[in-house]
Amino acid sequence: MTQHQFKDNLLILKVKKAHLMLRVILFLLAFTCLVFSLSRGVIAFTQGIDGQIIPLMIAVVMVLVGINVLRMALWNSYGSEELLFKKDKVCYVANYGWFKDGKTEIDRGKGLHFSIGVIGEENEGKGVLHLKNGDQSIDCVTKMDHEELREIIGVLNSKQI
Repeated sequence: MTQHQFKDNLLILKVKKAHLMLRVILFLLAFTCLVFSLSRGVIAFTQGIDGQIIPLMIAVVMVLVGINVLRMALWNSYGSEELLFKKDKVCYVANYGWFKDGKTEIDRGKGLHFSIGVIGEENEGKGVLHLKNGDQSIDCVTKMDHEELREIIGVLNSKQI
């Protein structure tokens, strides 16, 4: 099963879904953190803010933790990276399924170079796609087999996307 797909000038790199149990645990943890913090905030405001600074600070921290855990759960469930090749630039977006983040652009001059970044142990044969043009770069995070990455780089170099 390939993790990439070409649609005209768009390259989509799909993240392999994590184990179902891990995704369930992440969603439950995110939900618990958000519900706890919201209920703590409601209790603090109904009883009056006096003496509630520490619990409110804990609630804010729990909201931040819950949002980050939700982000991880979404990435491991629906995550993909989108590289749009325009005439003068390459646009990168991390797609979490429910929202998009990490919008980056680099110029698309003659020096646009594609390479494979090694991830983990070298004998695993896994890597990520790197795009570089001078001092600008885009580092993808989707872990793929070297063979698939070489195929993507071959297509990108042969096509004038």
